[in-house]
Amino acid sequence: MKKLIYLFGIAFLILQSCSTKDSNSATNSDNPLLLKKWYHFSETYQGRITYSSTCSNGNRDYIEFKSPNIFYSYYVMSSTNCNYTSEGPFTWVKSGDVINFYHNGTVTHTATITELTATTLKFVDTDAVTHNSASEVYNSF
Repeated sequence: MKKLIYLFGIAFLILQSCSTKDSNSATNSDNPLLLKKWYHFSETYQGRITYSSTCSNGNRDYIEFKSPNIFYSYYVMSSTNCNYTSEGPFTWVKSGDVINFYHNGTVTHTATITELTATTLKFVDTDAVTHNSASEVYNSF
């Protein structure tokens, strides 16, 4: 479930650009703020807020937009094994404030950006199969 939530979060981030832009004129080139590492801060799922933690070696879950239309999800295996596991590369297509994330040509998640600044990314991530949604908050330092 945690992997799916992070994947949804990444997809959502990619799909969204600045929330103040006209959704009809937005393109993937409008996303320079997205192209960086975004560290997971919190998730709200079914009314429960879960905050991210940092391992003793400093590692914490994050997503990264490495280039237009490519993203990866990195998460810490456990609090005792602070090594990263990654998922990706995935592709994305942004239309206005909505990002669709693809794996093997199939949409896996849809993210709707609610806030995007130089240091904060917030979105609602929806799984394409289960239709479960979670609100995600990421920070960039």
